[in-house]
Amino acid sequence: MNVWEFQRKLEELDSGIVVHPHSIVSYIIPPNANTHKMLAHFKQELVQAKKIKSSSNRISIIDSLQRVEAYLKNCGISQVNGVALYYTPHYRNVKTGMDGPLELCLEPPFKIKTTAYKCSNKVWTEPLWEQARACQGQLLYAIIDASEVIFALMSPHGEQILHKHTNNAPSKHGRGGQSAARFERLRTEKITHYIKNCFDQLTTLLTHHRDVEVVLGGAGQVKETFLNMLTKHNRSKVKHTVTLGKSGEAGLYEAIEKTKHVLKTIGSDENTRMIDAVFEHLQRGEAW
Repeated sequence: MNVWEFQRKLEELDSGIVVHPHSIVSYIIPPNANTHKMLAHFKQELVQAKKIKSSSNRISIIDSLQRVEAYLKNCGISQVNGVALYYTPHYRNVKTGMDGPLELCLEPPFKIKTTAYKCSNKVWTEPLWEQARACQGQLLYAIIDASEVIFALMSPHGEQILHKHTNNAPSKHGRGGQSAARFERLRTEKITHYIKNCFDQLTTLLTHHRDVEVVLGGAGQVKETFLNMLTKHNRSKVKHTVTLGKSGEAGLYEAIEKTKHVLKTIGSDENTRMIDAVFEHLQRGEAW
């Protein structure tokens, strides 16, 4: 699940879940949270819940707290990004008309930063929205061919070129003779080393920019070879691939142009405004 898909899930929760007159327990937990402290906190909440005068609300809250407590004991916390838990014994989906108990466990595509707990008559998603919005609009363009690579981060604040590198492998030549095979072998070795360096650089960038989506662009076989080299986790971040006729910064803007319609269909208004601003500068012949 990427950031945009996660946001759509939050929208479904915000607009489609009705729990009134009952209550829902919302518990947002970071990956490094102390399970023992949280269980102790739930014991205190259970003591307070037993003092609620309304019998239906008291039963609803106690049941929800006990279910969250059982989840923490049996499943623990995701050590990757953390988890958001939502429990209530009764809810109604306003879109489908279905009702029943809600037991929802969400793992976001980013690391939850702080613990947040709330018991109210609606789903509490604000802390998740804040982090999701902070991630929104981050796209890493990787433009690679046999001669040059460029990595650029595109955000609502503009374009930032993170890394550029040129391949120093010689071009093919048509001369034959005894040196032809040796020349081609050395050329292939340099290209392989160049692609390996590009792979290492992208891996480093994705380590520092964990929540970005990748657009991979380039010409022919080099792009496909590069894609196949990526780990399964990093390959899952490649949202779109484009075949380009240009390289370097010219290839970057060609890739932006070819993915403009894709970005708009994702539903990010910030991305749309950012891309429109880039092309406005290009049409004027100005540097971004």
